Amino acid sequence: MKKILLNLIILIAIFSFTTIAQNPSYETKLMNGALVAPNEYEFDIYIKRTGSVAFEAYGLQVALIFDDTIKNGGTLTSTYISGSSTMNTDQIPSNPNVATLVGTKRVWKLAGKIPTGGISGGGTIISNEGNGTRLGRFKITTSAVLFGSAIPNLTWIFDQTTYGYATKFTAKVGGQPIDITSANIANHTILLYPTYESKLMNGALVAPNQYEFDIFVKSTGILPMEAYGLQVCLIFDDAIRNAGTLTATYIAGSSTMNADQTPSNPNVATLVGTKRVWKLAGKIPTGGLSGTGTTISTKGDGTRLGRFRISTSAKSFSPVPANLTWNFSGTPYGYATKFLVFSEERMTLPDITSINQANYLNLLPNQPLSVRK
Repeated sequence: MKKILLNLIILIAIFSFTTIAQNPSYETKLMNGALVAPNEYEFDIYIKRTGSVAFEAYGLQVALIFDDTIKNGGTLTSTYISGSSTMNTDQIPSNPNVATLVGTKRVWKLAGKIPTGGISGGGTIISNEGNGTRLGRFKITTSAVLFGSAIPNLTWIFDQTTYGYATKFTAKVGGQPIDITSANIANHTILLYPTYESKLMNGALVAPNQYEFDIFVKSTGILPMEAYGLQVCLIFDDAIRNAGTLTATYIAGSSTMNADQTPSNPNVATLVGTKRVWKLAGKIPTGGLSGTGTTISTKGDGTRLGRFRISTSAKSFSPVPANLTWNFSGTPYGYATKFLVFSEERMTLPDITSINQANYLNLLPNQPLSVRK
């Protein structure tokens, strides 16, 4: 009887410890990104408890990487914005370290602050309301007068081996510091920039010497996308002109952009080697930064930038494919696709094209322009 009672007590103790020792779950976000000056970029880090188990923070170490090219020849620094954290006083962050460069990536290191008294101290209780607890707002600065053309492209890092530092969130669980990062890696998100896809589609030979196609842009992320200027650069084979003169036009009434951002006619005067360069200027809203940009749709194919026509003065195109292709490099074509959007603070971000480049799609049939569809 005593043995049974002893076993029962042991089982109860084990069950009780297991219940107490459950790990908390969370989500953490990089958000509210803003270019507050030509050489200063700010963003927030929030942590929110998502499960029913309380999350008492023991140490929240953060590792990010970003493109070193933004320094534009200057020296990079990063600072914590004083007064921005809602962590306990003894866990308010210090300034991050950005001294480490690995390849083309700058490593952003934020040390986790342990509570006064260590494991015996009281850690910040992470909120489960709204966006959660604000770890802090941070600034990245270059000593140059402005950033380079690339956006920071901030990314969470969990790989200690490659970058010498890793994101590591430690919670106080059962009286011990427990690393709970690995079970929550998928919950580390980035809400700094709008994401989108842009498509060349609905290509059609409407006459022997006229080819038309659409350009659509669709917002695909959580953040709304308010267009400031959508500049497009395509290249295609000059051979299609069949010894004629090439022109390009916007089809009036085809755009669903705001009236002041409706495209003008593209320019196809530039020839580089065998490639003709198709240039569409991005229209900035009336009033510039004080104006209202087109809100890019999340529905269907998105917002129709417009329908466009390429024509040759010859009676027909040469019977070869046009091979229309997105171009993102100013070299050697002297022009590049560049999408700018409004930030929440009504300042344009640097070019956000690079982080969405994989989402520029070409759905045009690759066939000779003598084939009528």
